[in-house]
Amino acid sequence: MALRVLNVAAAALLLSGGCIARNAAEEPNDLPDASSRLTQIRSERLRGVQSWAIQLRGQPRLELEPIRTSAYDLVVIDYSADGTQAGEFSVEQIAALREGAGRPKIVLAYLSIGAAEIGRFYFADAWVTPDPREQPDGPFALTDAAPAFLLPTEADRADRGTGLRAVFDVRYLDPLWQQIVIRNPGRHPLIADAQSYLDRIIAAGFDGVYLDGLDAYQRFGPGEIGGSGERPDAAWRMIDLVLAIADHARLIRGRRDFLVISRNGAGIILPEAFPPEVIPAGATRAQFVAQCRAAYLEAIDGIGVEGVFYPGPAAADNPLAPQEALLALVDQYRTAGLLVLAIEYLTTAATIDEFYSQARLRGWTPYATTRDLSGLTVRPSQPP
Repeated sequence: MALRVLNVAAAALLLSGGCIARNAAEEPNDLPDASSRLTQIRSERLRGVQSWAIQLRGQPRLELEPIRTSAYDLVVIDYSADGTQAGEFSVEQIAALREGAGRPKIVLAYLSIGAAEIGRFYFADAWVTPDPREQPDGPFALTDAAPAFLLPTEADRADRGTGLRAVFDVRYLDPLWQQIVIRNPGRHPLIADAQSYLDRIIAAGFDGVYLDGLDAYQRFGPGEIGGSGERPDAAWRMIDLVLAIADHARLIRGRRDFLVISRNGAGIILPEAFPPEVIPAGATRAQFVAQCRAAYLEAIDGIGVEGVFYPGPAAADNPLAPQEALLALVDQYRTAGLLVLAIEYLTTAATIDEFYSQARLRGWTPYATTRDLSGLTVRPSQPP
């Protein structure tokens, strides 16, 4: 795995300019043509991944034994049995899960960088009303005690797809939020000296992270990508956040083989995410986009995508309607040597077989399950 060379002190919290720090005079380096997309997976650890699954909750707690004894090559789980600090999995539990039952697994922890969830170690009950201990299902509104990085309206839980608990979107560039996520330098006004989210995951022995919330850049970015325009630099700042996560794990914590797989947000490498006003002096738009794209693709090991073949408003079994532009874009990630984890919410055997066939033809690794991600799904016609 290639590692960027940077000053360790700068990587300790945030990269002030991960894209800008690269040589602005570089010529653009376009992604390979998607016709050669079945190239070898870049990460040696991921080359043997033929199946994957994701389960983020249980009834009422996430149980590891069914996952441990399953035949899946790669699994994504929450770092905690119930999402809380008290339910955090131990080093021994994650080690046993990784060993599997005669079949070792790659185990990734779900990590949301674009939304804050009620019940997490960093979330104070006083930030919302009603009290979540008395009305755990809400709906919730923020109180005056809530930090400024929380957006005022509770997000659509179904849209987030975590199936965990109420969530509030965040201003992901806020330093206090980034310290909660990446590295807490201590004396934090909200979590005091508690470990960051990422450090908890690293300490538990996970193989890497499955980053959710990257598509938040679209919310704050330029109108050209449907954003509010609040932060024209939203895309490359999100890329810098991903770079900081990768560097903290691999360089600061010494986990050089730590895996980073993003969830959605594939369009973050497209030119329209980089309006002219954010291009640094001395660089063309094409050069800057190419630099940011190269940095991002170097930092991540794969991308997870959902609803690319069967988009729609239904909770499950939307009709086949491939998003051709998105398919072509994700193919470029695969051509660049990244693992593509595709998920669709399907229940009928024929449709599932169709999805698996289409995904595998593109060199993607498919998984069909239910939207709430509350159970491990094993399909008789498509065993792992």
